Amino acid sequence: MDFMKPIKLSQEEITLLENTSDIPILEVIKGMTLEELKYFDDYVPLNLEYYNNGQIKWYDKERYLIGTRNGKKEVSPLELIEDMSNNHTPNRYKAYFVLKFPDKVKRRDEVLEVIPC
Repeated sequence: MDFMKPIKLSQEEITLLENTSDIPILEVIKGMTLEELKYFDDYVPLNLEYYNNGQIKWYDKERYLIGTRNGKKEVSPLELIEDMSNNHTPNRYKAYFVLKFPDKVKRRDEVLEVIPC
């Protein structure tokens, strides 16, 4: 089994990047299986607003890519949801966020407070 085998980004994907230094991270994430992506479920963002704003931008780019693949300018909400589900887009964004911004996340078990009884 190839663990986290990078997969090259397409030219369309590269043109959407604001920062080409993200290419190595994104290629590793593109090659991850769902099982590998689930590793990042143990992390939570420290600033949810920052995380959510980045996620919205990620989804907008995903919508654009779906449209270019299908030769359409408009992508229906159902098409977007199906594509995101099939490609584990929320999991991929979380992996990206954790790898790109390790100082902006904590492991879930480090965040939870113990409430005395």
